[in-house]
Amino acid sequence: MVININVLFEVIVTKQMINQTNQDNDDSIQESETLGRLIQGPNIQQAARYFSGELTEEEKESAIKALGSNIVFEDCKGSNPGLGWTISLLEQESITDKERARLCNLYLFIFDAIENDITPDTRLELIEAINQVLIDMTAREPNRLDWQHNLSFSYERIGSTFENQGNMTGALEAYETSLEIVLRLHDLAPENVQLQSNMMHFHINIGDILKLTGDDTGALNAYQKSVAIAENLTNEDPDNIEWRRHLSISLLRVGLEVALLDKPSTAIENFLRSVAITNRLVVSNPEDSLLQNDLAMAYIHLVNLYKKTDNQAEGMKFLRLFLRVSRRMKRNGLKLDANLEEIFKLLEEPAK
Repeated sequence: MVININVLFEVIVTKQMINQTNQDNDDSIQESETLGRLIQGPNIQQAARYFSGELTEEEKESAIKALGSNIVFEDCKGSNPGLGWTISLLEQESITDKERARLCNLYLFIFDAIENDITPDTRLELIEAINQVLIDMTAREPNRLDWQHNLSFSYERIGSTFENQGNMTGALEAYETSLEIVLRLHDLAPENVQLQSNMMHFHINIGDILKLTGDDTGALNAYQKSVAIAENLTNEDPDNIEWRRHLSISLLRVGLEVALLDKPSTAIENFLRSVAITNRLVVSNPEDSLLQNDLAMAYIHLVNLYKKTDNQAEGMKFLRLFLRVSRRMKRNGLKLDANLEEIFKLLEEPAK
């Protein structure tokens, strides 16, 4: 009997794959059962030790889903025992501050995962609990820069929560505190690009709140600081899409604020720089709807600015470019921003 080596190899590989799949399924079931026993179970100390431990990436992902789902599920009942139980893990004396810091880091991921699925009050209660624990720990060990870093993130998320609630005073205070922490950390580690990236983001946050509260001069100053940081970052790493996009966004915001100060030529200069950056990003990321919307929005602003300067020819050029981008997005199944969609419909109707 002649044995076909290729067939034999395929059989062996297939059996290995089946065995691995069965093992993975068994592991998944076992992990789910373990988490089910831990969450809101009688042994809260055991739960605190597990979730504050050195989890693998797979275990961390499962923990985020399990704890997050528990909070979301309980959020529709008026009170939220799932939230209370989750927060109580942070208060357990059986875990060390190092373990508590890992738990805070896990909870920041949980917050990001569920913030749009829970009520504003639940969102605020969760992030303020994380924030308070980090405040206490950094007071005990001020030299732990990683804890300080997470503290700045917690303030940033408090700021976004207040902003969504319409509490602009609270949002501005939280955003400014997050920036102050990062600035202190940057003084200690000026070459740390992650800190520079955070500074860039936080300046935009502050600028947005100042703009909403009518402080256009303060907003412009914040946006210009964001531009300066973004320029430094993109010079260091020209291929970083996130930093180039934020440079483009910061330039757009500077352009808008300068336009309000009745300086259309300076505003146009910023918008054109933004368009040049975004166009290059779109070429390499054609399916990115955020980039396409950024580009379409910039074109509309340029139409309005050229209209102010009585340069109708340039205005019409960018109007045609707006239509080209919008039609391309429609063809490719990408969604236009609601405001841009309305403009697009108004411009397309006469042609029908």
